[in-house]
Amino acid sequence: VNYVFSSATAQLISATVGTQTVLTGARFIIWRPLTEIEKLWFLRNNGTLPRLPDLNEYSTVVRSWKEAASGGGVQIEAVTEHRVDDRNSFVVTCLYRIRGDGSLHIGYSVEPHIEAPWIPEAGLELSTVPELRTLRWVGLGPLDSYPNESAAALFGLWQMEENTPDAHNQKSGVHWAELLSGSGAAVRVTGTPYIRFERSGRLRVLSAIVGRPAKNRRPDRLEDRLETSAGTVFTGSLTVTLAPPKRHP
Repeated sequence: VNYVFSSATAQLISATVGTQTVLTGARFIIWRPLTEIEKLWFLRNNGTLPRLPDLNEYSTVVRSWKEAASGGGVQIEAVTEHRVDDRNSFVVTCLYRIRGDGSLHIGYSVEPHIEAPWIPEAGLELSTVPELRTLRWVGLGPLDSYPNESAAALFGLWQMEENTPDAHNQKSGVHWAELLSGSGAAVRVTGTPYIRFERSGRLRVLSAIVGRPAKNRRPDRLEDRLETSAGTVFTGSLTVTLAPPKRHP
């Protein structure tokens, strides 16, 4: 197993198992497009929608980077500033630990300094190769579920192809999730409670998300809002495990 990190961004840029590259990047995220209910909330409480840039489009400055041997593996400690513009940025403190078994543990904290009073989610987005287009997970499914709304979802082992609409819904109560190819190559993540499979092989592994507004409730507040008041820090962790393609006799 081989993991490659960028010293310019302190982020993972590729992961290979055997001769098969399975990951082509990983980046921290704090934003997604707002839903119509969330837009109504902004209008109701602020009189206008926020004119925010895409908070996931940023430049990165590495404040610190330390490498050391650790328990038969390697660990990297990094602090990075992700700047969107003069008014919006966030700081990430991250610990990568490559273990002797080839797995990668990632622990992180995110401190936002943005104009928006709350963020809809926080976590990592993993980019995979085109061959990994099947989503399998143990958790709530197959319908979407949220911190405050999961009654219609059932706990179990689920599997969906990328062209299945329900594959791209929000998933919660996740024990593990993986993207896999027809040859058996796979990227598995554990330790993260929320996932969302985006198009083009991007898997969002999230430590926190906002809840879905309750039905028949006026949009005067949002459920489980992730406030961004001064000093707020969002923390998370996950473990990435890679599987090579299966060998054929």
